[in-house]
Amino acid sequence: MERVEQKSESPSPPEETTPARTFEVKNLSIWYGEKRAIDNVTMDVASNAVTAIIGPSGCGKSTFLRALNRMHELTPKTRMEGTVLLHDEDLYSSTVDAAIVRRRVGMIFQKSNPFPTMTIGENVIVGLRLNGVRNQKFLNERLEIYELKAKYTIVTVTHNMQQAGRISDYTAFFYLGRLIEFGPTTRIFTNPTEKQTEDYITGRFG
Repeated sequence: MERVEQKSESPSPPEETTPARTFEVKNLSIWYGEKRAIDNVTMDVASNAVTAIIGPSGCGKSTFLRALNRMHELTPKTRMEGTVLLHDEDLYSSTVDAAIVRRRVGMIFQKSNPFPTMTIGENVIVGLRLNGVRNQKFLNERLEIYELKAKYTIVTVTHNMQQAGRISDYTAFFYLGRLIEFGPTTRIFTNPTEKQTEDYITGRFG
């Protein structure tokens, strides 16, 4: 009788938990006329978290943000390739109304144009009011970013490294339209993989 000894297998290391995602961006490229503003970017945006997009001026940060609600389409001679999914729904499907996308995915611009008859706080929550929210306590809570991310997914563009490090859970570094590095903010700011990321965060360029 032949005896076969089974090799003991080492236990597999625990798998990292993948956070739930609101947006899934695959191979995104965007052109304004002949100029390529976004170059083959692939990344997920985690749900109920703050993702900061950093990088020097002209690197594609705002264009990427606009692609999440199709605002870039308002610029003439714009062309886009790739896929942007919102909760697994293709935002660029021919059956999806861009106006509905912009109601679901709001945007606060870097150079804001607030309604002059409203306070800054009222301007921030005006979108909720337009969608029928009337509970003042709820509206006041939405003004706090940590309250906001309990219910919403937030993507912010900033040149302020202190702000990005303080408020965000994830950080994406863009340069010349390309995504250089993306990951948890703590790792990006303390132990980046790419030297280019470290040089930008520490102020060596940009």
